[in-house]
Amino acid sequence: MTAGNTAGMSARYQVAFYEPAGRLVYIHTLTAVDQMAYTRRLNGVGAFMMSLPRALRQPVMLRKDALAQVYRSDPVTGQMREDGTYFLRSAEHVPGTYDGLVIGGVSAEHLFKRRVYNPDDDPNVAGGFSTKSGPAVTVMREVITEQMISPAANPERAFPGIRLADIGEDTSPNYPFRREIGQQNVLDVLSDVAKATKLDFWLAFDGVDTAGGYPRFVFHAGRRGTDRSKHSHPAGPYVYLTPSSGNLVEPQLTLDSTEEANAVYVLGKGANGNRLVYRQERHSAVVESPFNRVERAVESSEADTLDELLAAASTALAEGAPQVTFSFVPLVTAAGAIYQLDWRLGDVVTVGAYGYEMDARVTAVTVTLTGAGETVEVETERELWET
Repeated sequence: MTAGNTAGMSARYQVAFYEPAGRLVYIHTLTAVDQMAYTRRLNGVGAFMMSLPRALRQPVMLRKDALAQVYRSDPVTGQMREDGTYFLRSAEHVPGTYDGLVIGGVSAEHLFKRRVYNPDDDPNVAGGFSTKSGPAVTVMREVITEQMISPAANPERAFPGIRLADIGEDTSPNYPFRREIGQQNVLDVLSDVAKATKLDFWLAFDGVDTAGGYPRFVFHAGRRGTDRSKHSHPAGPYVYLTPSSGNLVEPQLTLDSTEEANAVYVLGKGANGNRLVYRQERHSAVVESPFNRVERAVESSEADTLDELLAAASTALAEGAPQVTFSFVPLVTAAGAIYQLDWRLGDVVTVGAYGYEMDARVTAVTVTLTGAGETVEVETERELWET
């Protein structure tokens, strides 16, 4: 589900540029003639693009893994606040009348894609497998430690300046974990854990280590955003986007249960009649009609514990949920729809039209600045509540 709105440039923007070694070298304040677009994305890699005349080009913009840090004015205080940090990875000169430079980047989460998951760097590797069992946040923190901070067998794989966020007691859902070296990178592995447990992960810029000569990033794992839905706050206040409220126009609803699966059989370890089989269903979906029990078999040949079978079943049920899309244009300057005031990345809000209402989680935000003004586009996913 995507949405957007164009208006005059209601917010102010700046971009700070850092050398790969972490030194701040240039700050650019955007004007009405500048062009920029950036995306912030849950559990994935965001993107950055900016074009500027050659006269404003700085050498740092051509450096691989230089940082571009976007600042946007707070809708309440007007203070400039960080709204995304990106590694620069591309630059293109545009000839002709414009005679400018287009630079592109990827969010800090791109570092997760730069490491193949290698069990050898788990100090407890056994038989070629990295095996863990514990709270999901702890599992993700161990993955980052072993693959990106202090690999046990291959120290050259360590990234400088990454540390784990401080946390208290880990009360996240249990996630049994088993991986061998293969096609997955660290981003793939973290995404698997996040999808099965409804958690999130991200890297936050944390300044510069002047002694070491590199930028610092903090790894976070947990549930990002705030639940602002009508489901959780029936007496209010909640964020409700609907045409009748004057903050949503052009709604388009699509319901598609063609590929739904609501009863799964997980085929675990073993062979023939000795194979472990675990069944799980989402009962509320099964009983929606006399014919809606939709079964699917899931291969999980290494699963040999109940926790592992349960994790595979939960993932399969999440992937087999009905596809509900609700596209609309939020009036982002209208009451109840203002970015960074009424909603942020990761928030759950309620949307409605045509007599249909659903809770949706904001999974990506794209801001585009052109001569025509500011456009805010929103990507969302239906939020499913446990029943």
